[in-house]
Amino acid sequence: MAKRFDLDPSFVRDTWHKYILEVTLLQTLLSLMEQEAYWLIENNLINVTSAPNFLEAIDSGPLQAVAPNAVQLIK
Repeated sequence: MAKRFDLDPSFVRDTWHKYILEVTLLQTLLSLMEQEAYWLIENNLINVTSAPNFLEAIDSGPLQAVAPNAVQLIK
């Protein structure tokens, strides 16, 4: 980590325990994506009239298979 991001190795060693690294698919992600899409539409930054269904674009199966609790999407 220190080498990859050009950090002081002692800094990484002393702070690494503070980080929690995990992969999740949460409903809030979909909500934020929808909000951003509506903002883009309202500000005429994209040429569409409605936000896409982001849930259709997400395949939660692989994560669901290895960490069922990490997937919290409302279908």
